[in-house]
Amino acid sequence: MTRDRKERLEEKRRELSIQKANRAVKLSPLVEESTVLPAVSTVLESINSEYHNRRKRVEFSEDRTEVLLEILAMAFHDQITHGQLIRMMRRDVLGYSQDQFVQLTKVNRKTLSLVEGDKTIPSLSVLLELLKPFGLELTVTPKAEGMKKRLVDRLKTTNDG
Repeated sequence: MTRDRKERLEEKRRELSIQKANRAVKLSPLVEESTVLPAVSTVLESINSEYHNRRKRVEFSEDRTEVLLEILAMAFHDQITHGQLIRMMRRDVLGYSQDQFVQLTKVNRKTLSLVEGDKTIPSLSVLLELLKPFGLELTVTPKAEGMKKRLVDRLKTTNDG
């Protein structure tokens, strides 16, 4: 990974962290913590439920989309492994812990940990489930540039006709 890309990604991470902090609940000194925590818990449960009802798809803000595109570009140029790709998307795009992501995807926690640690290659069904929250799908493309160009040209011709 080039230093410039690392710096840009780190800057995006910092921006997202600042945005999260700005949205955090700020307690008044007059409000007792014991009265706020149950209310916050109820709100978080409601948000979590609503999120799952949107068919496990994430609606990205422009910032999250940019971070996702940067991560995908690194993967496309073989600068990160498939495990690093999943981990970075989970953490940097969604801001989710492994436990939260497991609930979203219904992938076993141990499996997610093994995939992110590059200790195993995920099955096709697991990979598709891990990509689903990001609105991504799996495609097969040639690695050879000449063949890739011919395929793109053929697809353009097919779509034009």
